Amino acid sequence: MTAPAWIGGVGVPRGQPAWRDSCRVNDIIDGWNVVEVERGRLLRLEAEMRRPGRAWLQFEVLAPQSGAWLHPAQSWEWGG
Repeated sequence: MTAPAWIGGVGVPRGQPAWRDSCRVNDIIDGWNVVEVERGRLLRLEAEMRRPGRAWLQFEVLAPQSGAWLHPAQSWEWGG
């Protein structure tokens, strides 16, 4: 066990249970915290890693008549 794991840091296993096929608000996915979910439409994540500010990653499904498009977007709020 690494030092961060025994003090409750990065090495602590968290996130969604393996048996679930969807995510919920406050689940952790590879160091990203789920902050908003609209099933079939939107997934917004906030970075949990150490950084000078806040970072978000968003995936939005756009559904034009010819098929669906996945629109990824990122944003950053400086806070150093």
